Amino acid sequence: MNLGSWLDRIADVGFTDLLCFPQSGRRTCDYNERWFEAVEKVPMSKQFDYKFLPDIDGNSFSGRYLSFLRSTSVPIKATLYSEWHDDRLIPWLHFVPMDNSFVDMCGILDYFLGTGDGHVAMLYGTYDEAAKKVAHRGREWAKKVLRKEDMHMYTLRLLLEYARLCNDDRGQLGFVGDLAKEAPEDEA
Repeated sequence: MNLGSWLDRIADVGFTDLLCFPQSGRRTCDYNERWFEAVEKVPMSKQFDYKFLPDIDGNSFSGRYLSFLRSTSVPIKATLYSEWHDDRLIPWLHFVPMDNSFVDMCGILDYFLGTGDGHVAMLYGTYDEAAKKVAHRGREWAKKVLRKEDMHMYTLRLLLEYARLCNDDRGQLGFVGDLAKEAPEDEA
């Protein structure tokens, strides 16, 4: 099967704006409009109608990722940045990880969707149920551990650790050895 026709059947992807130099005031550039065209932005509420939501960082972290996790869609995440919630999320259980080079994007889509025309994937079939489970688990977990209170607690713990590191007595701060009871020595 032709990769281009397969992607046309299963994906709807486009640039909403192309950064040009020199700036032209248009959404496309003279030197690349032959290959690219700008498409209309999709409102966030409409994005949640799709089964898969790729989240790719731009100039900084993505502000959409937590919303994607709380949706009924499967978040596909490509990032360079560490965020406060990273230790709370497990790849392939709560979201689908993707390489920043997108080299595995077609493999991810083929795994979950197959050929996109109703035929199963060549080797093992599709895993639509697995996609539903990832979306459900991510949503349920996000409700429990990615709340505003969790973000505040993380920030406070970060500030406490920063204060400890800045203190000259940092070696003693946070030390709990004095709280542990020592086992009484046998007097035999």
